[in-house]
Amino acid sequence: MYSAFPNRKTKATCHPDRPHHAKGFCYKCYRADLRLRNPGIKLANKRRNDTYRERHPDVVKERHRSLRYGLSKDDVIAKLKSQHWQCLVCLKPIDGGRSTHVDHNHKTGRVRGLLCNKCNTGIGMLSENSFILARAIAYLKHYGYQSDLPWEQFIFADLPPRSIKSKVVIDDKGPN
Repeated sequence: MYSAFPNRKTKATCHPDRPHHAKGFCYKCYRADLRLRNPGIKLANKRRNDTYRERHPDVVKERHRSLRYGLSKDDVIAKLKSQHWQCLVCLKPIDGGRSTHVDHNHKTGRVRGLLCNKCNTGIGMLSENSFILARAIAYLKHYGYQSDLPWEQFIFADLPPRSIKSKVVIDDKGPN
């Protein structure tokens, strides 16, 4: 086998099936040896990373969106313009900064839109289940909640019936 660097090792001595990284080790064993020889390196790296995150929160958020959802800064701005710079659920203004969250389908990974923190958390807590959301709306209406959102009267006008066999009645005393 011809090598451009004849004196360079190509196989690790620790794991011959892995490529050589440094000092005869593969990458994984080299990192383990480095941590063993320098016990403070993990804490030093954590401090350095924490300091960077504190100083550059927007860069960290943008990188996270890019790696996790494939959205560049231009994609986020285009999506916000198409949403008229509003959360798609509560219609409150969002600016694209740290308070703007990417809503996505957890099964397919497809991005649905940009939401505020409260709405994104609420959808996640309700397991992205429209039936549970409809029941939550019915529950709030049952106890006299009146929304100031103009579009709510058109959504969930006819709630689906409960599809479980046992009937649970909720009143002021709680479920029975």
